Amino acid sequence: MGSMKYRVFLKSGLLKICSPLFILLALPACLFDDSSEQEVISPETLALVLDMEDSRSVSRELPDILESGNNIEKAHVLRALGRIGRGQDIEIIAEFLHDQDEAIRKEAVFALGEIGTSHAGKRVAFSLKDTSPVVRGLAAEAVAKSGEQELVERLLPLLDDPDPRTVGITLLSLRRLPSPAFLEKVLELCDSEDPDLRWKAAYCLHKLLETLQEEISPVRDEEIEKKFRDLARDESPLVRAEAAAGLAHFKTKSAGETLLTMVHDREDYVKTAVLRSLQTRDLAFPAVYVEDLWKTGDPHLTVLLLKTLPLVQEKWMAREFLSKKLQSRTEMIEELAWEVLPYFEGNDYLNRVSGKLQGETAWTLRAAMARGVAAMEGSRAQEFLLEMASSETDPRALAHMISVLPQIRTSEQEERLRLRRKSLEYVLQMLSHQDPAVRSTAVTTAVALLKALTEDEYEEEDLHIMFWNALRPAYFRSLNLRDPVPDVRIEILKALEAFPGLLSGKELVLAALKDPDFIVQKKARSMAKDFLPNRDLPEDKGIDTGKTPAFYLETAGMAENDYRVFIKTHGGIIEIVLFMREAPLTARNFIDLAKSKFYDGLTWHRVVPGFVIQGGCPRGDGWGEPGWTIRCEINPLRYETGMVGMALSGKDTGGSQFFITLGPQPHLDGEYTIFGRVVKGMDTAEQVVRGDIIESVRIVSARKKP
Repeated sequence: MGSMKYRVFLKSGLLKICSPLFILLALPACLFDDSSEQEVISPETLALVLDMEDSRSVSRELPDILESGNNIEKAHVLRALGRIGRGQDIEIIAEFLHDQDEAIRKEAVFALGEIGTSHAGKRVAFSLKDTSPVVRGLAAEAVAKSGEQELVERLLPLLDDPDPRTVGITLLSLRRLPSPAFLEKVLELCDSEDPDLRWKAAYCLHKLLETLQEEISPVRDEEIEKKFRDLARDESPLVRAEAAAGLAHFKTKSAGETLLTMVHDREDYVKTAVLRSLQTRDLAFPAVYVEDLWKTGDPHLTVLLLKTLPLVQEKWMAREFLSKKLQSRTEMIEELAWEVLPYFEGNDYLNRVSGKLQGETAWTLRAAMARGVAAMEGSRAQEFLLEMASSETDPRALAHMISVLPQIRTSEQEERLRLRRKSLEYVLQMLSHQDPAVRSTAVTTAVALLKALTEDEYEEEDLHIMFWNALRPAYFRSLNLRDPVPDVRIEILKALEAFPGLLSGKELVLAALKDPDFIVQKKARSMAKDFLPNRDLPEDKGIDTGKTPAFYLETAGMAENDYRVFIKTHGGIIEIVLFMREAPLTARNFIDLAKSKFYDGLTWHRVVPGFVIQGGCPRGDGWGEPGWTIRCEINPLRYETGMVGMALSGKDTGGSQFFITLGPQPHLDGEYTIFGRVVKGMDTAEQVVRGDIIESVRIVSARKKP
């Protein structure tokens, strides 16, 4: 079975695969029972499925595989159909919801969840009563992904399911389909004897509260706050961290006192959550609660402590701590100290910045200073920020400066309107900048400024004309310059959506339908109903990946090996196992980059305490890429601590940037490709700070045990 081009290619001897029968590359062990007899997949069939999935097109051989292939082959095809995401494949996938094999039903449910439409949700609801607890849980997740409010009542019984696996998956899924109907049962589950269910229930309650706050009655609101206060004393650090996150939504004295008593929790992971919540609440508190922590040597805690300094009541004590950090040898800490400084110095901060800019400064420090200026009020700060941007020569810093222009607040309306218009005129000029990151940021900033002017009842009609006259050439300039990433054109299309009456937006949507980048085409297709209601769309023929059969066959052959990654930093080694089965193309991409020494010498350019560390950007600002993009390979794995994911700027925009989670992050599940897990050196990862060097990345492979 398999495409003729793959059969012929194998016979030609151009690619040799050591094993005649080829144990699957494939699906996660969590979807197959260990006791089941392991089936195999031929290399040409596997290569065919990889090719089909990567090009986002369906092969003519697919019906044969689904009809007569073995379960492993069928499972691969079902997952590929889900990732391709065509609505016309829903009924084909739905047929397998009735399959006798549990693993096949799991894949069918997961695939329908990936398609995520209302129709897919209604079809997969059948599996909410499946005999398998995992299938029931995955069905709940798939229904939630559909966003179909009619199905809320169908999910409620799963919170009473006798199997904790079903309940756990359902709890993590409800954030996608929030409803007050879930609150009572979720509150009950917060008292479960199972600590795993307690933290998932606490997480669910926190996420429901974020979304439904205006729909919750005062009585229920008090009940939820009390529940979070009780959970703050739970034996599980994961539960306590979620309790801290939940308490951030309450401005009551009791919630604040509970959070402050949690500051000295024995677990740094909980302290991190508490400090983030104190910052979110934005209410003043006495220094006595945090002054002992100011002595910490932990850089992640120091970062969070700096962010809470404006809330400390004893300003002189906070200022003393801040002054020491302005001279920190750790760039991340020094930069954040400069970002916080204006809360203590007011307009004198502008003089400090002017003096600092006279000497040598890193672009990251100049960007941090710009964020500090943006936190200020008044027209002087806005004028100063515009001057900083106008004189900036590094596009990485310039993009940051442009992005914060809308943040400055000026109370006098006439002056505010003048400065916003001046900022908008400057930003639109930046649409002709050579750097795509600057141009993309300029589009999003221009949209924010134009919306603010509109809300302020600024009525000069020339604004929209000026906006359009800048957007149109910027779109075609991005094409002519062959920007390595399509972000500029995507943001311009989003701008058309934000202002649907914007002159001749149809012209750009028509152009985008023929764009050489698949992601731009896909965005244009989603807009066609509103912008081109009477026009027949060109046939979606998938993506020309430019890859040969040899590439996919070789990738399939790599399944015979276990791959370990060794990332060397000044603090030690981080060892990662790659998931070739769950994300073969993503793992292969990472291996190829590492072997070419692409990562050696780059930095960890993004570090968010308690969340992720991120590296792999050749620019060092999050905008860099290797010169190509790869498709997402979403899989059923979960973002637990130490999972390795592919960073994105939108679906199917992966390249070289990757991240490692510093704690469980359920909100990332099903959004970013998981392609590895840290198996050693997590303590090293937890000490990484922004700017640390990735000294080297090495790949070691070994033959899998039979």
